[in-house]
Amino acid sequence: MNRLKAAEKDASKIVADARQYRVEKMKEAKTGAEDAIATYGKDLDADHKAAAASRRNAEGGGDTNLDATTDKDITALGRDFSAGKDEVSELLVDIVCATAN
Repeated sequence: MNRLKAAEKDASKIVADARQYRVEKMKEAKTGAEDAIATYGKDLDADHKAAAASRRNAEGGGDTNLDATTDKDITALGRDFSAGKDEVSELLVDIVCATAN
């Protein structure tokens, strides 16, 4: 009878050890999968950024082209303001004077 109880204890221990081993292996597999997914995501992101930069460069310089266009527009607005400010000032003075009379 004692040998039977001892055999049951041994069997229970073997089953518990097997379960613990399985849990540890599942955790290792999960960690490995998470690492692989993170690495794959970083690779995809890097590929996407490289492709986007390539398209921007092929389409005319991307940000550099935009900066040049913006600077050109700002210069044109400044020139238009300088050229028309005297005329606008006179127009405003005439309107104020006409309203005051």
